[in-house]
Amino acid sequence: MKPTMNLKMLNNNKGLIIGLLAFLIVLVFTDLDPDNPAITYTLAVALLMAIWWMTEAVPLAVTSLLPVALFPLLGIMDGRNVVVTSKCIINHLPSPQRCGTESQKRAYAEMKAREITNLIHGTK
Repeated sequence: MKPTMNLKMLNNNKGLIIGLLAFLIVLVFTDLDPDNPAITYTLAVALLMAIWWMTEAVPLAVTSLLPVALFPLLGIMDGRNVVVTSKCIINHLPSPQRCGTESQKRAYAEMKAREITNLIHGTK
């Protein structure tokens, strides 16, 4: 194996371990809202995703699927809602072809954010 491959694998392993440790530490030692543990669990998943994304400990596709696997396991959301929410966000991302100036891009993104919020909460 090349020396650069060994160094990359070592960094990936560090990111994997640090991410899992941070996830477990937040789950065990943090309580952001005693009445709503889902807030703390969501922080733990977000921290794990951020560390794995920055260190590329696992492929980005795997990192992006963590909420689909962990949210139902931790009781944050049920599996159907996680998938529907993810699909809505992906389908409503601003397209560069539809956006011109910065203000148009911002307005389009704000409109799509409102649409997604309405879809999630079932309002119009």
